[in-house]
Amino acid sequence: MTLHSNLNCGFLVSDNIPSEPSYSRMTTKLEKSDVLKRAQKKVIEQAIEEGFIIDDTIAIDTTYFEAHDQGSSK
Repeated sequence: MTLHSNLNCGFLVSDNIPSEPSYSRMTTKLEKSDVLKRAQKKVIEQAIEEGFIIDDTIAIDTTYFEAHDQGSSK
């Protein structure tokens, strides 16, 4: 598990890094619950209220692509 993925998951740099099995159990629990779906709905509702989304149709592209978080070396 990289430092970058720890920060994306809300772990602080000063926190102990969870083991891979612990991280896997956490993601499994998230997948089985509706907490992510509820959070997404809340974010979308807030975006509509604040005028960032002005249409009643929303499409979300979940296409996987490899991301690189480091710039090219000079």
